[in-house]
Order: sequence, then structure tokens, then C-alpha cells
Amino acid sequence: MTTTADLTIRLTPEERSAIEKAAEAQHLPVSTWLRQLALKAVTAERDAEERRAKGREMKAWLLEELWRLPAAHEHADEVERARKRDWGRR
Repeated sequence: MTTTADLTIRLTPEERSAIEKAAEAQHLPVSTWLRQLALKAVTAERDAEERRAKGREMKAWLLEELWRLPAAHEHADEVERARKRDWGRR
């Protein structure tokens, strides 16, 4: 058995009229129209939070990979040694 709960929203007469007109334009009762809007917003917020979480994970992974790179001076020394070795082969 499903139970429902009411949600009270305070609106000015102008706001209520605008909402009723918008719902009527879609041939829906106001409550259904508002419920659809609210549920779409919930879904959008959930999706946005998932994207933010994936972004945080990607940032953490990138930082971890960055710290694994050799220091610039170490890499430069390695490149210089390799260049000198290769120079002698020619």
C-alpha cells in the first residue's frame, strides 16, 4: 500500500497563476506538472553530483600520476646522457 505526503508551498497569487497557466498549457494538473519539474531537478542534481564525483576521482588520479613523474632536473640529466650516448654512435 502506497502512502503519500503533502508538501505545502507558499506562492503569491501571481506565481500561482503563472504556474497554473504553464500546467494548463501542457494539459496537466498543477500538482502533476510541479511533481514532474521537481523530479527532473532531482535527476539533474544527482547527475551533476555524479559528474563532480568523477571529476574529483580524475583529479586525484592525475595528481597521483603527476607525482610519479621524475623531477625535471632528473629527466633533463637523463635526456642529456642519452643524447651524449647517441651522439657517439653516429
